[in-house]
Amino acid sequence: MTMSKWLLKIRWILLVLALTVPLSSFSGENKNHHSQDAQHASNTEKRGTDADPIAIKILPGPDAETKAAKDEKWRDEKSQEDRVLTRAMIILAGFTALLTVFTGCLWWVTKKLATDASVTAQRQAEDMKMSLKLAEQQMTLAGRQADLAEKQHGLQRWQYLATHRPKLIIRRIWLDEGDGDYFSQGSRCPQIQFNIANIGGSLATIIESNATFAKIEGTFPAIPPYSVDTNTIKCTIREAGQSDPTEILDIEDVEVSRDVRSWRGKTITGGDSSPYYFLGYIQYRDGIDIVRRMAFCRRYNPATKRFVEIDDPEYEYAD
Repeated sequence: MTMSKWLLKIRWILLVLALTVPLSSFSGENKNHHSQDAQHASNTEKRGTDADPIAIKILPGPDAETKAAKDEKWRDEKSQEDRVLTRAMIILAGFTALLTVFTGCLWWVTKKLATDASVTAQRQAEDMKMSLKLAEQQMTLAGRQADLAEKQHGLQRWQYLATHRPKLIIRRIWLDEGDGDYFSQGSRCPQIQFNIANIGGSLATIIESNATFAKIEGTFPAIPPYSVDTNTIKCTIREAGQSDPTEILDIEDVEVSRDVRSWRGKTITGGDSSPYYFLGYIQYRDGIDIVRRMAFCRRYNPATKRFVEIDDPEYEYAD
């Protein structure tokens, strides 16, 4: 049990005692009033003295001594009651003083408890604020660590893609001479079939491409004579190691198509000086958004029916 509860109990005990003592003194005062009324009545019955010749002297009656004794006894009892009342008042004053002291102590203890509670609440609020601040700092640190981990992952990915870049090449080129008359209904035009292989270590995305089968006589022009098509290759996503599917280029030029059809079923000599070339370019993006470009140029030998690489850096180059 706390000190404040003990002080509160003592206070109630003192209040009960303080209410009991005045009740006893009140009964004594009533008796005193009755005695004083009787004395006043006896004093009013005296009529004269020996020195007053006019007054009539009345001799005391036979019960005068008894009455005097009673008056003396009453005075003694009143004096005794006064002493008791005085003591009661002193005791009441003492109890009142003690009650005041205990009330002050109770007030001090209550104030101290309230102050301690306020200090504790303030300390708890500061601790909570510190905990929230620490949690916020931890969240910030965790976010920075996550950002750092993401940047490290991005750096590692960039390093990997930089050292394992994609690389596109063209291979397995062959000419399909078609069947029948190209200009007749139901005939199949000549075609060039080829494969684009990714021999690098990461994915390549083709963003522009061209393939042209043309007749170039004499010296190569400064600018390669590509066709206007910029979307020849249909499969634009090439994973590392992928070479399928096969791409197809239809030969739609009338003169070139007629020449190709004329080779069908014939033995041709001197194909090394053939003026027919398969050329083009591929522009693609790697995993770190670097745009790369490669170009190819192959001479077609109708005698061997093969395509031979041309040594010209403006027409044949890797990115």
